[in-house]
Amino acid sequence: MGWLEATVKIVSALAWPIVVVIAVVLLREQIAQMITRLTRLTGPAGIEAEFSEEVSATSELAEVAAPETPNELPAAVPSGQTTLTPKPSLTDLIEEATKHPLGGMIRAWNLVEEVLPAFIPPGRRRNLYATPRILEGSELVSDELFALASRLFELRNRVVHGTEVPSAKDAHEYVVSAWRLAAALSRLVPDYTTSHP
Repeated sequence: MGWLEATVKIVSALAWPIVVVIAVVLLREQIAQMITRLTRLTGPAGIEAEFSEEVSATSELAEVAAPETPNELPAAVPSGQTTLTPKPSLTDLIEEATKHPLGGMIRAWNLVEEVLPAFIPPGRRRNLYATPRILEGSELVSDELFALASRLFELRNRVVHGTEVPSAKDAHEYVVSAWRLAAALSRLVPDYTTSHP
């Protein structure tokens, strides 16, 4: 066997691995986006992460932190802000989440965002975006409600930024959890409608 024949055998043995490595390098961004859109990921040693499980865990937290689920929320909106028009009921949001999971989740979080500014202490600068950090350190808000707000915000961000694609079931659970949070926060600020014309 001559050197030429040995070289051909080595090159042919390495051809497919080299092609795969080049393809992964060239398509790494597209591959990363595809991986983040998976709803179920199984890794080594049976490690699994599933968006649905996180939504369900958040739903369980919502049942503990905010057990009441009224069908209507108070129509309270701080001055200078707009509200969802028309103001949806829980039934409306669940119906929307069934048809359009992403839209239902966003609208549900928007209801929480309407209430969050009421927890900004006087004299503190109001941010453009209402995030759960507003609730941090508030004497009115329990640790469970703060944890619920943080989880819902994180789940909402993952869906909005396209790293997760929610199912109708996920959206339904999310909507009910966000609704419970918005209702609980609204009840913590009884003078909300009068203090924010």
